[in-house]
Amino acid sequence: MKWTHFWPGFTAFYYGGSLGGLAASLFYAWFACGVVACTLFWSEVIPRASQGTLLLIFVITWVLGILITGQNEAARRLAEEKRRKTAMAEDSLPLAQTAYLRQDFYEAERMLWSRLEKVPEDVPSRLLLVSVLRREKREEDAQRQLAILEANPEIGPWLFEVHREKQKKTSIN
Repeated sequence: MKWTHFWPGFTAFYYGGSLGGLAASLFYAWFACGVVACTLFWSEVIPRASQGTLLLIFVITWVLGILITGQNEAARRLAEEKRRKTAMAEDSLPLAQTAYLRQDFYEAERMLWSRLEKVPEDVPSRLLLVSVLRREKREEDAQRQLAILEANPEIGPWLFEVHREKQKKTSIN
């Protein structure tokens, strides 16, 4: 574990440039300074009985801050990984489309399968794969891919296209 993980918010600020991380780390810095000043240097500011409670609140808040920062960091890493996968997959889609337009269906299918291994929820690639499979007269495989598309939670604006493709019963010449 990196030393920056022990200061709530600092990891998000230091590695990600997050303003929320900066605000959180400044809050904890001022909070730590206030607790140290009120318990060690100016002990007469806060009654002696309340200083223990203040330290307990500080420790609990600090641990919660570390946990929340860790969760935010994990979510940021997952989003970055998804973005990286999508960017990697998007590089091959134009090549697959070019192969499809040249009627090199086997090469287009190979590129699309490779792409879908990396990002299985990629809707445009799977739709193009359906077209390729229909061109290769493999209607059953195309129907299976359409069923996978319908189950995809990221289908969004492609739903109309999927239903339109599903209504096509015959293979394209």
